[in-house]
Amino acid sequence: MPVAYGGGITSVEEIRRVLSAGIEKVVLNTAALRDPQLVRNSVREFGSQAVVVSIDVKRKLFGRYEVYDDGGQSRAAMSRWLMRDRWKILVPEKSCSRLSTAMAR
Repeated sequence: MPVAYGGGITSVEEIRRVLSAGIEKVVLNTAALRDPQLVRNSVREFGSQAVVVSIDVKRKLFGRYEVYDDGGQSRAAMSRWLMRDRWKILVPEKSCSRLSTAMAR
């Protein structure tokens, strides 16, 4: 079973250390939102199978969705439309694994 590690990863060097420890995939969330180039550089160096981008989403009243970062602690400063466009930039087709994490209300 593949093992993935995420949380606090902010650089290609940190990804290198995690993967060299035997972990098969890294999960990027806040770092991917704040630095899309990190996703591109990571995929280029380690391959798309080793990089997962995660986005934390909360469903609010009346079915509205909000994107959160910092482990679900703070609301990301972007509308759902901006997030949709940013997701396309962050994770272009076949660039990396994808994971969307739904959080409880």
